[in-house]
Formats: sequence, structure tokens, C-alpha cells
Amino acid sequence: MLLARRGFAKLTARKPRSCPVRRLALLIALSLPAAAHAQATPAAQPAPAAKTTPAAQAAQPSADAKYDEGTVRKLDTARSLLICDMPDGPVTYDVSQAQLVDAQGKAAGSATQGLSAGQKIRITYTVGHGAQASEVRILK
Repeated sequence: MLLARRGFAKLTARKPRSCPVRRLALLIALSLPAAAHAQATPAAQPAPAAKTTPAAQAAQPSADAKYDEGTVRKLDTARSLLICDMPDGPVTYDVSQAQLVDAQGKAAGSATQGLSAGQKIRITYTVGHGAQASEVRILK
């Protein structure tokens, strides 16, 4: 009560003043297009970090992706078809869009060029209009 009598209640209940310069700066910043603002103030690029993590997969797995392991029986490069001997029998995959990954986990190019009969592979695929392969990994 003593503080309220001396006028301290008015000081604490007062709204903070807004600075006209800050309002003007905010108005200018909001009126600039995003591209002009980005050119005027380029963001500092962080230095690339050293690679300490294992290599990522060449193909990004999706929720409906499946994989099988087997042996290459035949590769038809003209039609981009791969026939593999799987535990359930021979299976044909479309490898026109597939990435080939070697045993060390590095991308090795197109699956239509780097495979030969008899190689052990793990193939990641989705089922749509047939089995569409997204990655063919050569096993050791």
C-alpha cells in the first residue's frame, strides 16, 4: 500500500513506448520482396563438416519399399529388366531407374551396366506396374 501511494503503481502499469525508428525499419523490412532482402543480406554459409557418418543409401527408401536378396540370373539391357533367382523362384525387376551400389556402399552408376550373372545382390523395389527397382546393392 505504501508503494501505491507514492505513484509506483502507475509506473508499473504503464505501457511500453514504441520507437518510431523501429516501426519504420519493420515497415521497410516487410515491404521488401524476399528475393531483394536475400540479396541485400546474404546469409553466412556454414563450413562443410567432416564426414564421420557412413555413406547414405543412393536411393531414398519409401514407406512401401521392399527388398529381396538373391543371385543375378540374367540382365536384359535392351529392356532394362533384371531376372534374379530368389528363395521363392525367379523374379523379374524393372531396373531402368535403379541405382547400383557397390559392396562398400558407394554409388556405382546404373544397374543396367554394372551387373553380371552370378552376383549376389540385395534389391530394393516398389510394387506398382510390376516390380520397379530403386536400388541394387552388390553383396560381398
